[in-house]
Amino acid sequence: MNKVARLLAIISLLPGCSATHVSQPGSTLVSKVEAPLHAEISVGNKIYGVAKNTKVLGLFNFGPHQFADGVNYGTDLEQNLRDEYAEIKAAAAYQATHKAKADVIIAPRYIIESHNYVLYKTTVARVEGYKGIINRISKQ
Repeated sequence: MNKVARLLAIISLLPGCSATHVSQPGSTLVSKVEAPLHAEISVGNKIYGVAKNTKVLGLFNFGPHQFADGVNYGTDLEQNLRDEYAEIKAAAAYQATHKAKADVIIAPRYIIESHNYVLYKTTVARVEGYKGIINRISKQ
């Protein structure tokens, strides 16, 4: 019996690996920031941008590497994080604003085409709107 106790003590001291994953439900943190600012924006001609992504075997992405940050246009952060097309829309917005030298896209309209094949999936995002240039930002 003494040998069994020693063996159990030695085995319990050996290192081991473990991983624990706990799902913790939570609520959305809503933070509203207000600034008494007024922006003067010039609206120009119609602009557009296109971005294409190909995903092979669900693992490998071949697509754009430049994106416009903060492209949510009125949706909340949680909804934007669930949007599977958020990244490709941000790439199309970057193409449109960069090519037209615009600060913002006024009244953007996105068209998403997705084709899912057995081994790969292609997604094309097109955005069109009007060129917006911020002329001045002042306090109200």
